[in-house]
Amino acid sequence: KPEWLEDSTISLLVTSLPLYLLAMPLMILLITRVKPRKVISQKRMSAGQMAVAFLMSYAILYVSNLLGNFITILIGLIKCYGVGNVLADAVFGTNPWVVFFLMVLCAPVFEEFIFRKLLIDRAAVYGEGVAVVLSGVMFGLFHGNLNQFAYAFLLGIFFGFIYVKTGKIRYTVILHMVINFMGSVVSAWVMNAMNAEKTTEALQLFQSNPEAGMAALQSVLPGLLLVGIYVLLIFGVV
Repeated sequence: KPEWLEDSTISLLVTSLPLYLLAMPLMILLITRVKPRKVISQKRMSAGQMAVAFLMSYAILYVSNLLGNFITILIGLIKCYGVGNVLADAVFGTNPWVVFFLMVLCAPVFEEFIFRKLLIDRAAVYGEGVAVVLSGVMFGLFHGNLNQFAYAFLLGIFFGFIYVKTGKIRYTVILHMVINFMGSVVSAWVMNAMNAEKTTEALQLFQSNPEAGMAALQSVLPGLLLVGIYVLLIFGVV
């Protein structure tokens, strides 16, 4: 069915459902055959600590994402062709409810349970630091592309740190959900509201006919203002 690849929603479902229905349950089954030999003590996080943790998480995500993009651009220059961003291709143009279900609900629950709860509980016997780094490395490799490896690796380490200090994955699940919601739902909604195609046409028209171009730019101005506010908000958080 090669035509499925032309529909981003179907393509995302075809690649994601086997992951959540087959691969991850099998991975859970294999990991749980090894019994944890160290109990991680449980502690509460306050709302203020969660807010600070979110700010730290988003800053880690943003800076390391720039690093990941730089690496892929560098590789593209060396190999003389561009390296695509798999996540961006999967999110933009895809049904937002499908994105929300897979990336905001399914991914954080499954991934935090496997890469924080199951892996760290079993690796903590070798030291919490070892367990946290292992969790980050495996989480980064799991994403399967360099664009996401850099930030998944560092976020995995930070989430692992939170887990070993609290013993509860609900905190990392919440943080993971918010991060994914910001990156996959809110950003896509803002970019769609801007209507990049109309904005580009308006800018091109402005160069040839300033009067008509200005009228066209006014029609896309609300979207541009929304993007500007969103960018300022992101920089403020970082």
